[in-house]
Amino acid sequence: MKTFFFKILSIVCPVCITSCSESDNSDLTNNKEPTPEESKTFTFKGNTTSNYKVNLISSDSIPINTDKLNAELDGKTVEINRVDEKTWAYLFSGLTISENDILLNFKINDDSYTISHKIQKIQLKSTPQQINDSYLTEINNAKKEISDPKLSSVITNHSNVFNHLWSNASQEEKQQFAEFYSVNKEIFDKLIDGNQSDNQNNVFTARATSISISDSNKQALVFGASIFTLGESIHLGAAAVRLGRPLIASAFVLSASVSFISAEAIWENFSNKKLELVKMSTNSITPKVFSVNNSTFQQNEGQTKSYPINITLQNISENSKSPILSRVWNNYKSLVTITSSINSVINFVNDFNPFSNIPVLSPPKLPPALSETRTINEEEYYLLAISKGSSKLEQIETFSGSGINLNFNKKENEDYNKIKKIQTSVGISLDTDFGSVNTNLPIEVLIKDCNEDFGGEAYTTEECDVCVGGNTGKTEEEECKENPFIGNWTAISFNGGYSIGELVKSGFISECNVYSQQWTINSASANITESNISVNGSQKTGASRSSSSEGVVDCESFNIEFRNDNFTINDSYTIKSDGIADLDTQIEFGEGESEPVLTSVTLKISGSKLVLNNGSVTLTFEK
Repeated sequence: MKTFFFKILSIVCPVCITSCSESDNSDLTNNKEPTPEESKTFTFKGNTTSNYKVNLISSDSIPINTDKLNAELDGKTVEINRVDEKTWAYLFSGLTISENDILLNFKINDDSYTISHKIQKIQLKSTPQQINDSYLTEINNAKKEISDPKLSSVITNHSNVFNHLWSNASQEEKQQFAEFYSVNKEIFDKLIDGNQSDNQNNVFTARATSISISDSNKQALVFGASIFTLGESIHLGAAAVRLGRPLIASAFVLSASVSFISAEAIWENFSNKKLELVKMSTNSITPKVFSVNNSTFQQNEGQTKSYPINITLQNISENSKSPILSRVWNNYKSLVTITSSINSVINFVNDFNPFSNIPVLSPPKLPPALSETRTINEEEYYLLAISKGSSKLEQIETFSGSGINLNFNKKENEDYNKIKKIQTSVGISLDTDFGSVNTNLPIEVLIKDCNEDFGGEAYTTEECDVCVGGNTGKTEEEECKENPFIGNWTAISFNGGYSIGELVKSGFISECNVYSQQWTINSASANITESNISVNGSQKTGASRSSSSEGVVDCESFNIEFRNDNFTINDSYTIKSDGIADLDTQIEFGEGESEPVLTSVTLKISGSKLVLNNGSVTLTFEK
């Protein structure tokens, strides 16, 4: 024998469960054809119960899957009926108190089930009249909570019928009512209370979120608890009809009507609320760029741009997908069925008592289809899950008042040279107890180029680290070609053909066959960098000294005196488009004994030679 332990629903009556099955004695060494699995027998030890008390079974323990199941007890049929999708109920009546367990037997498919119970005698703590008075006090307290005069009058009418039946009941009937009510007082209390949100064992619970449970979610919980209690209590009404006890039936109708009115009001309020999330979109924005498959929004790097987020909500329907709304809808359908069951008990009371005219209950109405589309609020924004689109961008999000502000910036240590734009996609989703929706923002982020243009084509060259292209007006070919001026240069000639050191003579005096002025460049060198030129040189100048009288030159006294002078140039330069470079400042330059003057100096490359020209002197260099 094998022993198993099952978990059974502990809403009203916890049950310790044991199951038994035949041992598998097949010979593992004998190759036989497989045989169908043998049926099993499961035995459950139930709680101690009594006549009239409702007992519950959970499908977590016993795999019941029908609305009604007939069980057998001492040759008599006991109905096991569904309360909700996981719970079934049954009760006993007319059982004799004994030391022996009673055995409730039934079958599911080919398996046999037995639930054993100890039956105890009902011990009343008060007289039937006191119990009745206490019951009516609770009914009157509940009636005070009903603000609708029409509904209040319904309870009053039901109370009058019950009071009439009580006044005409025998002592045996009153005793039976007191026993029936006492063993099921918990169910009667829940029917009359109408607010059972704390009954967490019976209802679904809300998903944990960063905010407290909403009023709508609380309504769903209370509605679910009300429907469970009504479903559970139906067994009380059915038993009263089966036993032919109109007083008990009237008490059930009175209590169930209080719960029904409360549940119906909750349903009417809840079903007209637009709670279910069905869609999220950003359709109010007109994209600037369109791609083949979807729309792409565009913004600049560093810009904060707002994108409204729209959500579409609708009220509950049979197609609602969220677990809570689906459960509420199933509860609504259960309430419709429960209405019919309560009406059967009402008809029994009316048929028994000619003075009774309890109106039957109308089933709750189907809600109209309602929907709305609006932008999200701040509370919803902070429930959003927002994905980071591109790994190459820093993404910052804030609430805009109607959606999301997005800002994208360059990351440190990332290379953005030659990148005009980055395609990113920001995923946005909202997951609540009433549905999950999502949307996607495909965004084209325009990157600022080295010329400060967003989405521009300018870039920094790797070769010479210069911003070219785009709107710069510069090309890499021009900006990065080798600077021909750079290097160390040595002067080899001057003024178009004179060798270094060769005297340039002027002022010929024929009488003496001499030149009165002579000069030359002794030496010169230039060092040119990317942005600067430095020239060092020496020149030699000579002037005649002679005496003359009345215009006659004394050739014997004629003499030329020479002196050497150093000259330097140290300045920045700018290369023009024609390849000629100008020094950025004018320099002093003199020849012979003439006064120095400010002159502009140009540089140019002629073949492999460097030519420096100040307008009066030309120096030719070679490397």
